[in-house]
Amino acid sequence: MKVEAEITGYSKSGEYVDIPVAVKVPVSKSKEVSFAINSMIQQPKLWSAETPDLYHLVLKLKNKKNEIMDNAECYFGVRKIEVRGEVFYINGKAVKLKGINRHEQHPRTGKYINRQMMVRDMELMKQANINMIRTSHYPDDPMFYELCDKYGFYVMDEANQESHDYGLGNKELGEDSAWKKAHLERATSLVGRDKNHACVIFWSLGNEGGKGQNMKEMADTIRKLDPTRLVFSDTHREISDIYDDSYLHPDDLKKLGEKIKDKPVIMREYAHVMGSSGGNLQEYWDVIYADSSLCGAAIWEWDEHGLPKTKDGSPLKLTDHPNDYSLKDNEFWAYGGDFGDKPNDGNFVMRGLVSTDRKPYPHYYEVQKVYQPVVFQLVNDRDASIRVTNHFDFQPLQNFDFEYEYTSNGKSIQRGKFRCDDVLPGASSVINLPQPQLADTVSSDICLNIYVRLKNATLWAETGYCIAREQFVMKPFAWKRIVPAGKTINVTETASQIQLKAETMTFTLDKKNGSLKSWKANQQELLKGQLEPYFWKTPNDNQKASGYTAEVGKWRKAAESRIVKNVEVTKQDNQVAVKFNMNLPTIGADYVLNYTVNGNGQLQVEASYSPLCDTIPFIPKFGMRMRIPQNYNSINWYGRGFYENYPDRKTASFIGLYLAELNDFMVHYAAPQDNGNRCDVRWFTLNSQNNGAVKVTGLQPLCFRAWPYTEEDLEPARHDYELPKRDFINLNIDLNIHGVGGDDTWGAKTMEKYTHPGNKSYKYGFVLEYSGSISK
Repeated sequence: MKVEAEITGYSKSGEYVDIPVAVKVPVSKSKEVSFAINSMIQQPKLWSAETPDLYHLVLKLKNKKNEIMDNAECYFGVRKIEVRGEVFYINGKAVKLKGINRHEQHPRTGKYINRQMMVRDMELMKQANINMIRTSHYPDDPMFYELCDKYGFYVMDEANQESHDYGLGNKELGEDSAWKKAHLERATSLVGRDKNHACVIFWSLGNEGGKGQNMKEMADTIRKLDPTRLVFSDTHREISDIYDDSYLHPDDLKKLGEKIKDKPVIMREYAHVMGSSGGNLQEYWDVIYADSSLCGAAIWEWDEHGLPKTKDGSPLKLTDHPNDYSLKDNEFWAYGGDFGDKPNDGNFVMRGLVSTDRKPYPHYYEVQKVYQPVVFQLVNDRDASIRVTNHFDFQPLQNFDFEYEYTSNGKSIQRGKFRCDDVLPGASSVINLPQPQLADTVSSDICLNIYVRLKNATLWAETGYCIAREQFVMKPFAWKRIVPAGKTINVTETASQIQLKAETMTFTLDKKNGSLKSWKANQQELLKGQLEPYFWKTPNDNQKASGYTAEVGKWRKAAESRIVKNVEVTKQDNQVAVKFNMNLPTIGADYVLNYTVNGNGQLQVEASYSPLCDTIPFIPKFGMRMRIPQNYNSINWYGRGFYENYPDRKTASFIGLYLAELNDFMVHYAAPQDNGNRCDVRWFTLNSQNNGAVKVTGLQPLCFRAWPYTEEDLEPARHDYELPKRDFINLNIDLNIHGVGGDDTWGAKTMEKYTHPGNKSYKYGFVLEYSGSISK
């Protein structure tokens, strides 16, 4: 008997490699025999997540007649993992791990994951510039590792060892010798099964387990079996090759990196993306890139873990096509408590960059942007010079196409291509782009957009897929107030109201509370609810757990108790101004509301806020709210988009022209919460089916949200399908809004710079206009 081995692939210089080896099988009376086959690959092509080059190994067992009795084959990669001092290296390069935690979960088949689902996950992850996966908290299906080898992911392979109910670093399991065998079995089976996969760079001893002799023996055993990889432990840090802490604020992560001097630092879990989340991700990576000892972090987590359930309670059947994992019309994503299960964790399983059926949430795109491997800085806006930095560890930028585009008012005015072939991994270079040709003649703003695209298709994306992008405002937007124009305005004042009539528009102001209670175009009412001050933002999952409602709850109905101190009317022939001086007694602040109407029927609304004491809690949002008929459900806007964005999660959302139907404008989170905001908006319109349009133009950047339900409907709802569809659109028009947060969902507050102190003055404004036919 003999074994023939053949290794095929390509060398570092691109030459085809074909290495045949034949070894006789040693004669033995035992049922099993072990022997080694040795061969050397000269100048191998090294494997990495960026360049997942693999070699093919075929083994054939032959008898004396040279007949094949059995065969086996696999793919393997060649790479080197090491720590030098406090820096983590792969193939001699300091690498940043842009990670994600992933559970094995299929919407229809539960813990059984088929190949199609694995491939879909990996395509989406690669498209999001994720390069590392942690198998939280157990070894995954063997096929998963084969695909990671092939697609290119670094893997933290985790043993099925967890005992956090005893406390992190507990002695009950860490020291008790009765548990020694269980610990060692998990270690040896993990390494024995997965040791030939290039993707595995860490052997994790488990998650949130014990500390003590059992953990030490686990680590020692792994190092004897495989000295080529690193051992990781989050609870017994002394035996871990990498120091870990989790869910740190960016400032605390920076301090930890400065404190730990003898090994690299990682956050195995951070950025708890539950519901509308993923705030201040850029701040994390500014810290990580600034410190060579910080080797990366892994977001918690990849996908939500909902289960389909019928809305009418009828039995659920596995379809003929279990790979079709999207919801049916009569289904919703259920979570804790929806099955009568007690106790339960409610929607705490609904955490992910993607939904249960793998639809990316807005924070997925923020991760894609922050993790991107090519970054840009504007050096000088006068000569359009930009600094290009290559954050790839192994790839030069000659493998990608670079494009620039100038836009004005959201429309393309000039575009072209440029090259960055000489920018090597880890290096930077300043590039001078052509300046916009129409800069002096264009009256509106000018933005510079940059895109980096794949020159060639990959396993995970087609040719032309955008892997990195950036936007710079080269010329600011020209904000415009209304001016006196048109015909004379007819003013009618009674004890309770002031009516302003200009051309076909009639505005009625309530003297008791300062609201716009009626807006008519050709005698047809455009309002289903008055335009009035409104300061409340319903909490998202992060804020529900951080004491947000208790801290700022007094703002919920602060506007309802406003008191009008006096009203001033100033008249010109073709412009009238009405000023309401008010007080917010439950807050301790003055509030002034100015309305200005010109003869063309434009209404300019301006609000200002002045605190009277320094103990006022931060404001959830500073803005106003109104309701318009439900058929104005097509939305155009010029601002950040397309996806939902908030002040601390908007780097991926470029300023541009966008269009969406109301249902697509909102975000249908599994557990309903505040959603759909768009930041830095210049103007937006809500359009009806018969071409009527309500237009709102800012006097400065605006935030706005639109829903077919109220804040009062939203807060108690458990599931999206339970939200009512009202006969109006609830429209919030704001200067600012509280950020989503994202450090964790059990107490961490939104980063302070994305909140709005109540003891600070604010003012903002916008213009209301109507055009087109009247909807009935």
